Amino acid sequence: KLIEKINSGKSTDDDKLKEIELGKKIRDLRDKIDENDDHIKNKIARVINAKIDFQKAINLVNELKKDIAEYKKNIAKRYNS
Repeated sequence: KLIEKINSGKSTDDDKLKEIELGKKIRDLRDKIDENDDHIKNKIARVINAKIDFQKAINLVNELKKDIAEYKKNIAKRYNS
């Protein structure tokens, strides 16, 4: 109704102040939404990085297991020969 009043040219100074306040509140809400979006994006990025780091750790453990198995084979060969 406020916008209709302003568009019709029948608005008062009080109506115009209300419109300005409303515009400010809308901008503030948009800013908060943008901040929350950035916060969520940062959290997602941290989770992805943690998952990548975890996968690297798993790969290292698997490589170590292979190295240990190879080491055991070499020791067994030495003692059997």
